[in-house]
Amino acid sequence: MKTLLLTATLMVTSAVAHTEIPTACDPESHFVNGMCQAKDDCTSNCVAPKACNLLCSQPLDIVGDALDCTVYYICDASNTPQGPFHCDTEAPYFNGEKCTTDESQCC
Repeated sequence: MKTLLLTATLMVTSAVAHTEIPTACDPESHFVNGMCQAKDDCTSNCVAPKACNLLCSQPLDIVGDALDCTVYYICDASNTPQGPFHCDTEAPYFNGEKCTTDESQCC
């Protein structure tokens, strides 16, 4: 059986020390940049993903295609998606509102 060794970074009098001993934070804190910090100090570096509309909820909604980021649909008066419509090659990715050049904005 192999043993996995975790390396933790500890702040010791302004110097960074490495250890093979895992360091646990108490339940009221979390481990960030080598230190245990209170949960109050926690700020997310992540951006929440954009909510993409994939179902018609009202006429003229523009909805994406869950399997093809280059396609979108326009909802008709009975909330039925009409299309598919394809984004142009200059802006090939549908971001939930319009076609764009940024692939990371795909729905």
